[in-house]
Amino acid sequence: MTEFKPAAIKQPLFLFVLSGTHVVCLLVLFLFMGCSGSYIYKRYITLPDGGVWNTGERIRFVAAVTPKQVGNAEVNVTLLIRHATAYEYPNLLLKLRIKEPEQTLFTEYEYDLPIKKPNGTNAGSGMGNTWDIKFPLLQNKPLLTKPGNYTFELEHLMPTEQLFLIKEVGLLIERGGK
Repeated sequence: MTEFKPAAIKQPLFLFVLSGTHVVCLLVLFLFMGCSGSYIYKRYITLPDGGVWNTGERIRFVAAVTPKQVGNAEVNVTLLIRHATAYEYPNLLLKLRIKEPEQTLFTEYEYDLPIKKPNGTNAGSGMGNTWDIKFPLLQNKPLLTKPGNYTFELEHLMPTEQLFLIKEVGLLIERGGK
């Protein structure tokens, strides 16, 4: 009887030489794979004419919640603002209106959100002429209790007919407990 001998392996199959670019790509890939994906809804809306928001104009987000997303878990609702460096006001006065499925009335909240720090510099993170700020509006709120369309409307309450240089407005809904 002949004894079976595996072929000699000079280098294990899983070891190979990676360039610096490959290592960075793999790290980024693993980072994205490790994300929990806890957000339920995320969307940005670009304002017209380079960022003009007129008084009385409501920005509407409709989050379609499926039966799988429903639960007694609490959610966090975060406002995402992308504005130009030259935004002239230190704050943003805002009204949030929420309508749950099968409801006819909206629940309303008002906020005074700081766009600039007390020293006059922009809050948030910026690159070039664009700044991003996240404002937690509702934290650990029992909101998505039944499937259907949840409507979120945002309206600025600033003392001007046209609010300039707010480029994009976004809404992020995540599972609570963070």
